[in-house]
Amino acid sequence: MTPNEWAAVGGLVLSSLAAVYASMRFIVKSIMRELMPNGGNSLKDQVNRIEARLDSLVDKLLGDTP
Repeated sequence: MTPNEWAAVGGLVLSSLAAVYASMRFIVKSIMRELMPNGGNSLKDQVNRIEARLDSLVDKLLGDTP
C-alpha cells in the first residue's frame, strides 16, 4: 500500500474511534443525568418519592403513627 492509502486508513480508524468516543460520552451523560436528583423529574427523584410513600404506608399498617 502507498503512504496515501495508509494515511486514509489511519484517518478512517481515527475518525471511527472519535465517533465511538463521542457516542459513548453522550450515552453516559444521559444516564448520569437520570441518576442525579434535579428537583422532581429524574429517576432518582421518583424512586425517592416512591420510597417515602412506601415508608408511610408501612408505618400506617404497623400502627406506628396515629
